[in-house]
Amino acid sequence: CCARVRLEGHKGIVHRLRGRRSNHQLAPGLLDRALALVRRHYPDFGPTFVDVAGGRPDPNLTGRSLVPFLRGQLPSAWRQEICTQCNGVELYYTQRSVATKAWKYIYNGFDRDELYRLTNDPHEMVNLSDDQSLEGVKRELARRMWQFAHREDDVHAINSYITTGLARYGPAEAFR
Repeated sequence: CCARVRLEGHKGIVHRLRGRRSNHQLAPGLLDRALALVRRHYPDFGPTFVDVAGGRPDPNLTGRSLVPFLRGQLPSAWRQEICTQCNGVELYYTQRSVATKAWKYIYNGFDRDELYRLTNDPHEMVNLSDDQSLEGVKRELARRMWQFAHREDDVHAINSYITTGLARYGPAEAFR
């Protein structure tokens, strides 16, 4: 470095590889695949860590251990969807979502709901919620979402608060 500065002046300080692609790049599509795994399996991290450490994951946790997958096994009765929730920040509102490999439905309480066909729109750019031909898809996803909320005793979602009362497909869908 010092010899280059003596020979080249201030230009000798600039790294020789500046402007070239780094060797530390992700393979094309790897980031999208990794993010999809995190989104799909986030609730499973805790039980997986407990399992790897030799403990027994609490059966009352929402997630399940991913260790069988690491061993090349498919666990029995593995879920077909993932559900998420937000109980509001500074204001009380309810937001819930359910995603399968093909679809994602987001219940937004006082706001417009969202529906995305993940097979064609993985970045969720086109909201299909107003498409009447997809009412059956929305209703089925809402049913799964409310079943999850009921199973998890989600008192923030299944209550008498007005946002759930105004839902087109509300908590009663869990029992259809």
